[in-house]
Amino acid sequence: MYLGRTLLEYHLRFYLNHCREAIGSLEIILTYDDRVVSMAKNCLVVDDSKIVRVMARKILEGLGFEVFDAENGQEALDFCLKSPPDCVLLDWNMPVMSGLDFLKKIRAEAVGKNIKVIFCTTKTDADSVKQGMAAGANEYIMKPFDEGVIKSKLSEIGLI
Repeated sequence: MYLGRTLLEYHLRFYLNHCREAIGSLEIILTYDDRVVSMAKNCLVVDDSKIVRVMARKILEGLGFEVFDAENGQEALDFCLKSPPDCVLLDWNMPVMSGLDFLKKIRAEAVGKNIKVIFCTTKTDADSVKQGMAAGANEYIMKPFDEGVIKSKLSEIGLI
C-alpha cells in the first residue's frame, strides 16, 4: 500500500506539473490522504547549518517555492524516498551522510532520477566540482551564495 500511495503521489505531481506548464503560474492546492499537494515547485534544502537552511528558505520562498529542509544526507534520503521534491539544494560536508553519498544513493533510486540537484558547498576545487557533477548533480553553487546565484542556477535547470 505504501508503494502504491507513493506512486500515486508521484503521478499526481507529474500531471500537476504538466497542468502548470499549460496554464502558467496558477497556484492549485489539492488534498490527498490528508496531505497537501501543491502545484508550487518545491525544494529540499539539505545543510547541517541552520543559518544556511534559513537563508536558503527565505530566498526560495521569495521565488515561489515550497521549501522543506533536512540536516544531513540520511534525513534527505528518507524524505526524497517518501515524497520526491522537484529540487534539492545540497551541502557536501555533513554528519551522518555526506551530500555526495546522498546524491549517489538517490540517483540509484527510480524516484531520484528526475530530481534536480544543486550542490551548494565550500568545496570549490575543480576535482570536487567534477566529482559532484559525475555523481549526478545538475548544477554547482559555491558558498556563500545570494538570491541572484540561486535564481540563475534554478533557471539554468528549468525550474524557473
